[in-house]
Amino acid sequence: IKNGVFTGAVLNKDSWRNKEKVLATFLHERKIHADAARSVAVGDTESDIPLLEMVGNPIAFNPNRMLAEHAKKKRWKIIVER
Repeated sequence: IKNGVFTGAVLNKDSWRNKEKVLATFLHERKIHADAARSVAVGDTESDIPLLEMVGNPIAFNPNRMLAEHAKKKRWKIIVER
């Protein structure tokens, strides 16, 4: 955000690789104390696994094969939109 306007510029181009760190930083900076056991996260690829493991209610939404296999092992909710 620059001068109150959303620019769309990506500040950290590698943030998609560390979503769990981005979330942790976001919560810490804003002094938000989230209850991880009651929180929900949604992911669609294996790069989302660390983020999904942070919450009590992970959802694999239209997951790729690697995430689907991991989600099945962990007994996470899997949603496939058709």
